[in-house]
Amino acid sequence: MPFIAEKATFWLINKTKDINKIVNGYDKFVKLRNDDTVFLATPIYAEQYGNNSHIAYTRADGSRFLKSYGSRAWRKNNPGNIIFAHQKQAIGRGTRFAVFPTEDIGMSVLRDLLASDAYRNHTIASAIRKYAPASDNNNPERYARALANSMGISINTRIRDLSDRQLEQLANEIKRIEGWTPGTEREL
Repeated sequence: MPFIAEKATFWLINKTKDINKIVNGYDKFVKLRNDDTVFLATPIYAEQYGNNSHIAYTRADGSRFLKSYGSRAWRKNNPGNIIFAHQKQAIGRGTRFAVFPTEDIGMSVLRDLLASDAYRNHTIASAIRKYAPASDNNNPERYARALANSMGISINTRIRDLSDRQLEQLANEIKRIEGWTPGTEREL
């Protein structure tokens, strides 16, 4: 049985023949070091860099890259613009919003949030009033209608009644409405 140590969001995994099962879908981030230790090359830390248009990411090996411009959601790998709430997958925060290591991880957090007890019993309309409240300068009614219309469902559909495919579609539509727009990325 391989040993797995976790510190913040950095996982160190001893070499094994069945590495893909250990990293549960994160195999595209796996790198093998010279000492036969496998680690995830996913960023482990993120911070604001200069003004609000830049986020600097640091990988486990100390290398860094910068995401600039584009939308806030893109720069923070946070397709749903989820507010930072000490999510275990978050590697930083910029203003109020969580920063995730990758877009895939950010999407996973969004899907998990929608399927959680906090949202699953809500209708699309009531979920969006909670998720994107008017007090945050959103228009929850228009947001909910846009989601429902794009999916061909009613705003009164409960999240728990969505199939896995529809939940994925809901997360992708939230990403679109939140304005996911790629910017530039470069090594530092």
